[in-house]
Amino acid sequence: MPVDLEKEIIRGQDAKMEVECYDWDETTLIDPTSNTVEVFDPVGTLMDTITDPALFTKISDGKVRLVWRVPSDAVLGWWKAVWTAVKTSHQSIEYAEFEVIAK
Repeated sequence: MPVDLEKEIIRGQDAKMEVECYDWDETTLIDPTSNTVEVFDPVGTLMDTITDPALFTKISDGKVRLVWRVPSDAVLGWWKAVWTAVKTSHQSIEYAEFEVIAK
């Protein structure tokens, strides 16, 4: 379930993250019942935790998108997003990195 994300994002712009969720067989796409995305700045400080189901958009079976606004005063450098998708007892955790740059 790799997280798809643009690698460079300008301060104050949207980071668009997409993930594909697979069942235990790693071939069948499944829709998670809950998603959590934690966003960390370059020094490892947790800057946001996104859990509101209304913020996650189903793109197709097993594919989910989140649009997250990078703060306009965000620290420049490499940030990390940790996406946890859950369906019943199946939990999958994926990581993505993106660089926050100045305009």
